[in-house]
Amino acid sequence: MTTPLQPTYQYDQNSPWVRLAVVESNLTAMEKAVNVAHLEMNRRLEGMNEFRADLDKKDATMVPRAEYQILLVDVRKLQDAQSRAEGRSSIATVVSIVSLLTAVGFAIAELLLK
Repeated sequence: MTTPLQPTYQYDQNSPWVRLAVVESNLTAMEKAVNVAHLEMNRRLEGMNEFRADLDKKDATMVPRAEYQILLVDVRKLQDAQSRAEGRSSIATVVSIVSLLTAVGFAIAELLLK
């Protein structure tokens, strides 16, 4: 007598057909797993390629350190030259004002002495 939960037939575990069915089932499961792994790897590789492309774009817009150092020296030279020029300009302005005041003073003194 069989219960409702037990099958009414018995498999011979050593039967070649049963083993073939098990092997085919395992192969199908492995193929599915390989396909899922393949899709996941492709997704990851696409993400890595996007990241690399972003890094390449960023590298293309950055100034190399050696060039930056050269530019920094040139900027400092320009700043020093500008400071010297401004200093000369302010000295020239003071000299001009003093000369103008001296000329005005001489003109007033000459007018008063006449």
